[in-house]
Amino acid sequence: MSSLNVLPLRLLHSAIIGGVLLTLPALSQQVAVSRDGSAQQNPDPAYRVFDAQHLKDVPYNGALPKPAFTSTDRVQRTFTVEYVYDYAISTYQPAVELPIVSPLQAKKDTPEAALIALDSAARTGNYEAFVDCFDDAAKARLQAMARDQKQGAAYWQSIWKQFYGNKPIQLLDRVETAGYVILDTRFNTPTNNAPFPNVFKFVGGKWLATDDLGQRADQMLMTFRPPLAGEIIRVQPTPAAQLAGAGRQQIEAQQQFLKNHDIRNSVTQSAQ
Repeated sequence: MSSLNVLPLRLLHSAIIGGVLLTLPALSQQVAVSRDGSAQQNPDPAYRVFDAQHLKDVPYNGALPKPAFTSTDRVQRTFTVEYVYDYAISTYQPAVELPIVSPLQAKKDTPEAALIALDSAARTGNYEAFVDCFDDAAKARLQAMARDQKQGAAYWQSIWKQFYGNKPIQLLDRVETAGYVILDTRFNTPTNNAPFPNVFKFVGGKWLATDDLGQRADQMLMTFRPPLAGEIIRVQPTPAAQLAGAGRQQIEAQQQFLKNHDIRNSVTQSAQ
């Protein structure tokens, strides 16, 4: 196997703009638009649209009164919570064109073999073999989709026929994290060559596809992409009840903002 290069992926997961927790007045968020699509001009500054990076310029009004006591002029600030993902990556040289194997030939003794089994099942329309490539939690989700949303074998066979067709699939690289192996694949076509991450873990002596990392079982999408150095998402304070589940990291980021905004500009947390 080729040597592994250990690279840090800095996912700037939650960049919370602020120092000020407020609800902007409706007029400062909206611009009247006529039926012909043009914006109506109004000299009143309250009608301007202020994005989160210009909060210090929002005019005071009934919904946002001036400070009740003597204070300095407002200063725009940014607070960043940075999640650092460490992983090892190796690139297949050359990229590997994945074969199609029968269920009898399929193996799951390596992540690569498990990927071939998974893609072969989808490319040949074998729904049962496809489901068998997932861990128990993902299997249960697929079974629930078939039962509750009528998304069973016929549904996926139709999608696979359109999605895969006769397109060749290339295996590009292998990402190793704590507990998971991610294999990036690509459809070798002029219109679809973006890397597609496939996540696997070792369960009961074999490698299985999983949606442990938060992606749906039928998509297997990750929140980071190895070719990128990171991703910045600008957010504003949000009710925690709206951030349940997939918003767990934003909840953590928001807590760091509330705790540390007056003493530092950023916080770095490891995430593996």
